[in-house]
Formats: sequence, C-alpha cells, structure tokens
Amino acid sequence: MNSNATNVGILLYLLMIVISCTPKIPEKIIFYKYDNISFIPEQVEHSLPNGLMLTVTPVEGIMLDQESFIASLQDGNYEKELQIEVSISKQNNSQLRPSDRDDFLDIKIKALEAVNILIENRAVNRQIGIHLMERIWRGPDEGLDGSEKNILEHTIVYPNHNNPFYVDERYMSLFKVTIENNTQEIKKIGNSEFQLIAGNVQLSPYKNSFFEEIDKKNIEKTKNIHRFNMPEELKLTPSQKISKYLAVASINQGKGDIIIQHIIDSKYTDFKFQVQDLSYDKQFEMTSYRITSATPLNSATYYFAVKFESGSSYPLKENYVFVDKNSTDAIVSIYGIAISSTSDKILFGKKEKIRFSDFEKQVIKIPFSYVKQ
Repeated sequence: MNSNATNVGILLYLLMIVISCTPKIPEKIIFYKYDNISFIPEQVEHSLPNGLMLTVTPVEGIMLDQESFIASLQDGNYEKELQIEVSISKQNNSQLRPSDRDDFLDIKIKALEAVNILIENRAVNRQIGIHLMERIWRGPDEGLDGSEKNILEHTIVYPNHNNPFYVDERYMSLFKVTIENNTQEIKKIGNSEFQLIAGNVQLSPYKNSFFEEIDKKNIEKTKNIHRFNMPEELKLTPSQKISKYLAVASINQGKGDIIIQHIIDSKYTDFKFQVQDLSYDKQFEMTSYRITSATPLNSATYYFAVKFESGSSYPLKENYVFVDKNSTDAIVSIYGIAISSTSDKILFGKKEKIRFSDFEKQVIKIPFSYVKQ
C-alpha cells in the first residue's frame, strides 16, 4: 500500500477523532409571543369636583421592580433584611442533627461577606454586588441564562422580591395616580373612592391590609406597600403633589375599554382608556459563551453576574450565557465569585468592557484572585 495514502488515511482518522471529541457550542432558536398591550391615551387628566387634579397612567407591574429595589437600597434595608435572613438560617442550621446540617452554609456566608468587601472597595458596584449575593444565597433559581424574554427585550433586570405588586408569580394590573392639590385647603382622597370597570367586570383596588396578610415575613415588602399603594386616606396640603398606585387583579383584556372611576358622594369622574393588543411573534437565534477561570484551581464553585453597557445586568444561572447572534458586538462586563473547595477561600474575578464577538471559540477566561477578609 502506498505510504502517502496510508499517511492521508491516518490523518483523516485523527481529524475525525478530534472533531468527534470537540464539544459542540450549544445553540438554540427561541420563539416568543409578545403581548404588547397599549393604552390610548397613555394618561388621562381630570379635575375633580373637590378641586384636586388627578392624572391616571396605566403602568406595567414589572416597572415597580426597579422602584421597590431602589427604595430598599436608599434606606440600606436590603443588606439588613438579607443579614436577618442569614442569621435565622444559621441559627436553624445549628439546631439540626449533624447529619442533617448544611455543611456549605458557613462558606456561603463567608462569600456574602467577601462581596460586601468588594462593594466597599468599589471593585463592583452595589447592583452587581447584590446580583452576586442573591445568586450565592438563593441558588440557581435566582439566575438567568440570557435567553429570557425580558433580557432579549433589553429590559434592565431588577429583583422582584420587594415588589409588593408581584403576587403568586404574577404582576398585578397597576395604575399610577398623581394627585395635585391646587386649592388653599387640606384635601383628602382614598383607596375606596376608586373602582375599575372592564366590560362587565367591576373591580375594587386592593387595600394595604390585603398585601400585609400575603407576606408577613417580608418586612421590606410591607414597607413598600405603604410607600406605593393608595392608602385608605391620603391628606394633601395646599400645592402638594404626590403619586400612588391602584392595584387590581391582572386584567386579561385584549380589546375594549377600561375605565378608572373616582366616586365621591353622588359624583363620579371617568378616566377612560382604549385597550389595543398588538401581539406578534419574534424569533431569536441564540449561541452560548462559556465562562471559566483563567486561574488554575483544583476545585471551585463559581457564581457570575453580567452587566451590559446599555444598563441591563443580571446574575447567571450557570457558567454560561446565551447571546442573540445579532447582539454579539454588545459591550459587556462579567464578574465572578469562586469558592475554593480545598481551602474554603473566596476568590474574585472580572473581565470588563469586552465583546462576545472577540471570543471565536466562545470561551471567556477570567483571572481570579483571593479576596482579603
């Protein structure tokens, strides 16, 4: 047999082995149905018989994720609430039999402390720090993989734990009511003065007491109820302007009219909206990028968060992220926490202002270093 032919055969055989052993880059095609409900007009303004000026604006419940998150950050309660939760878990764990205890709990708490140090040293901003802490503490369910609907819409993702209008894994229908007192007298207005009419359905807005009964353990959520929900009685001094929300059960109305009515004594005022359903389907071709450590570690558990220059950021479910093939030139920063399984040490790594398209093999290696605690 010709030696050249033999060599070619061997090379082809080896090439086939290499190809068969090369891991395939996961890709997927996603179809999403977008229920783009629009209200015409976007807001309605009327003067009430008692002299108050009301502006009613339909809003998406997910928008309160941001407001409730920022409110928690401003008063420093996010860290306090998490610390209380951690302390309770630690106490409960210590009371279990040794065989039933969570052996990984102490090192997770140490990782949370490391993230706080990184925030204090400005190695990460507070929002990324919270993403990492949520992912470490709450597990993979807190993470995303980049193929979720709100990510592909380029929506900035905020935790919904403290959004009082997120109930039973659904957002309520919300209407923002801005009240302005243009009189020279103190005026009152309250939750019970409003009702919603959609076709043959009539709904009353939920009161604070309803929300307080749902989740008594979440103190921050209870605080946000009083921050945002329309109370039973709201007093406005002359020239005061304030905004509150009316929340009702989710309205599944594709078309037709929705009316918010303000009723006092025998007089009422209608805030009327025409609802249009602009539903459409959209296809996304997704490819994944694997994130790994450039620092040699025998064994470690990793937690990652990504931040796009557009403002969107979120924790990752695993050590990979799916990216729309039309968005691989987007500028992104990746941050990670590693817990060494051999030394119980905490490491931190980051790679900032990169483009996915720069990584032809779709593997992003991040250098890690120990966090001094």
